[in-house]
Amino acid sequence: MAPKYVLGVDGGTGGIRAGLFEIATGAPVGFADTPYDTTHPEPGYAEQNPSDWWDGMGTSVRRVLAETGVAPEDVAGLCCDTTCCTVVALDDAGDALMPCILWMDMRAAEQTEQVRRLSLAAVVPRLGSSRSRASSPSRHPHARALLTTFS
Repeated sequence: MAPKYVLGVDGGTGGIRAGLFEIATGAPVGFADTPYDTTHPEPGYAEQNPSDWWDGMGTSVRRVLAETGVAPEDVAGLCCDTTCCTVVALDDAGDALMPCILWMDMRAAEQTEQVRRLSLAAVVPRLGSSRSRASSPSRHPHARALLTTFS
């Protein structure tokens, strides 16, 4: 018999969710959520333990299958997403060397502001000059995105 379900896993800042859906209709069958902690070891810091993500994914997937009575062999596929990409430094055994720094961490705010100021100083005069059409933002396809990023 062909698999009847697909499983979606969503990793967010506060936890990881698993949703089970019928292939034929797209109808939701069940959901499970496993929260995990964000720590703030110093003001402006925001970190998580990467093993909490992996453990949470396993817990949520097993829970949604158990609560719905769906066998793993009836799941045709799995799709995973997260709120953003984050670098996790690993040792030779594949274990995280340190907690993961999250998107909301502000420890590099001063350096970010320095880069922003330097980048704007280097970009804006070249893009905003009225002396030449060649320096017009419409002539530089990435100019607007760059200005938006640094403003």
